[in-house]
Amino acid sequence: MSKLTDYLRKRRKELGMTQFQLSQLLNLSDGAVAKYETEARIPGLEVLLKYSRVYHVSIYKLVDLRIEDIKGGEANDVNKNS
Repeated sequence: MSKLTDYLRKRRKELGMTQFQLSQLLNLSDGAVAKYETEARIPGLEVLLKYSRVYHVSIYKLVDLRIEDIKGGEANDVNKNS
């Protein structure tokens, strides 16, 4: 799992939300939220901005986590599924 994926899942649980509840706040399907949490899909900047608002964290934190994943070699293609 990537650092971003782990963070997205962990933070949702800290806030006591289900994937469905989060999907309603993000205006996404619960399937999309599940894919972001399992790294089946990588959120683009617009989606990261939505997460930052709901999670009350800086967009920079989420982008930095994504950059760490890329530098760590966990994602070979920066544009993969974004």
